[in-house]
Amino acid sequence: MEFKAVQDAVIANNLSFFENSSTELLACMQHSKSFDTPLHIACRLGKADILKYLIDSNKTNLEACNREGKRPLHEAAHNSHDDCVCLLLGHKVQVDPFKSGDWTPLMLACTKSSLSTVQILLQTGADPCLKNKDGWNSFHIACREGHLTIVQCLMKFQPDIWNTKSKNHRSPLHTAALYGRTETVLYLVTECSYCTDEKDCCGVTPLMDALRAGHVDTAHVLINLHKASIIEEDKMGRQSLHLTAQSSMLTALEYLLGKGLSVNSRSARLLETPLHLAAMEGHSQTGERLIELGAEINARDYRERSALHYASCGQHCDFVALLLSHGAECFPDVNGHLPQSMAQKTSLKEIFRKYMNFST
Repeated sequence: MEFKAVQDAVIANNLSFFENSSTELLACMQHSKSFDTPLHIACRLGKADILKYLIDSNKTNLEACNREGKRPLHEAAHNSHDDCVCLLLGHKVQVDPFKSGDWTPLMLACTKSSLSTVQILLQTGADPCLKNKDGWNSFHIACREGHLTIVQCLMKFQPDIWNTKSKNHRSPLHTAALYGRTETVLYLVTECSYCTDEKDCCGVTPLMDALRAGHVDTAHVLINLHKASIIEEDKMGRQSLHLTAQSSMLTALEYLLGKGLSVNSRSARLLETPLHLAAMEGHSQTGERLIELGAEINARDYRERSALHYASCGQHCDFVALLLSHGAECFPDVNGHLPQSMAQKTSLKEIFRKYMNFST
């Protein structure tokens, strides 16, 4: 019997196929590449009748792992098939097995919006404080997805679950802010005791995360309710304004400028301006807007490099053309390197020739 025939029977919910097949053969059958068993397929697709028949045959391995290390319970929980989850748990399968990456069924359930699946797992003994390989627990994952009812359910079940950090020292508040889960962020800053402007291992605050991802509404909550600072610095000495320029989040950038920050603010460590960081990434639209707002074209960092050096080093033709068209100067950095000497692309060299009559 080919595995495809079994898979097609599950998809069609063809119970008679299984009733007329050898249970011994089905019990040992696995897909040659994925290592899925018929149980995995039934749980993934929510075919509870077929799952029950396979379980009642008493010959199937309820703890079989596929290539990703997923057991049937992982599949049922991940796809919010409560009836399948209950069937498996009723037959005493492990409630907290790890798949690859150290993800439990509860963690996978928290990536979806089904509160009932999460509740079933918790009531059967699932531990929401277990962590995956990145140091995230189920609460961290729920905050990333922004499913507030699940976040609240986990808090009710384990009141101190919010007090957790990933391996790179990021809190659930960081994650919710980065993904723009404004409603969840509002709940977290109201109900939990997160420190204002707490930083991850790179020195990034939740506010920086929200702004560099362009989530102004989320940033507004953090500033007004959490009293987050708009001038905190990461380990590179960069503030939120620099990070929004680097990620080309114009709305967030203008939001910060509207709060009184200077378009020529310098990073503490490297003395970069927002224009330097926009040039580094080649964000021409952001560069043009910064120039319109008064960015100093020839501002130099601690190595005497201008935005033109940054753009040329990154081979960003459009950004180089933008700067040259606005009168950017070609002066050497501390090592004597001119911006045009960094040009490798033929098209970039042509841009310098066009504006400077320069030949490399």
